[in-house]
Amino acid sequence: MRLGLIGPVGSQAQQLRSVCEFLLDRCRVERAIYLGLDDQLDRTTEAWGREILGGEASEEALWIKAGERCCSDEREHTGNFVEQTRRFRALRAFHCMPGEFTRSVEILGGHLAILIHDKAALNEEDILPARYLIYGKGSAPLIKQVGQRWFLCPGSLDSAGVIVLDDTGAAGIDLKLYDGQCALVRSERLSTLSAAKLTVSGG
Repeated sequence: MRLGLIGPVGSQAQQLRSVCEFLLDRCRVERAIYLGLDDQLDRTTEAWGREILGGEASEEALWIKAGERCCSDEREHTGNFVEQTRRFRALRAFHCMPGEFTRSVEILGGHLAILIHDKAALNEEDILPARYLIYGKGSAPLIKQVGQRWFLCPGSLDSAGVIVLDDTGAAGIDLKLYDGQCALVRSERLSTLSAAKLTVSGG
């Protein structure tokens, strides 16, 4: 599982498209979640989809184009349509947070990850079972381990803004932090090994 996290755009809304392309084409994420509460990701992917299909960005429009290509004798057009379809459906990797206080759940390295916009809304029921607590409200990035839990925030695109988590299956998650220009800022291995339990018995 390779998961992309995008922080709020801040004043860098114009960079969101290039960030999304970077996550798809260079990082090859399976899912990417926008942790802001605005509609910038929806607007970006909608415009991107219209650009790919040359018109309405919807599955219905895609099927109409498929019918047109089936009736065409031009193989070049058919090949182009296959690539259009692949690219358009790749946009399904992008998701927004469902609401200000709504949680999203992922599994990373066999451990629970809770995603939320504002960490102040986390409660005991969120924190106890989770290994990763991921939030979007924060101007600066944060990568901090507290006990066995990791608190992760990509920050806004003004400061950094992009985290890629790669489940390597080797007792850890590889984290890479990028800025709004898609330049690598930090790389770290987040250990998922459980702490050893110490038992003390009386003499």
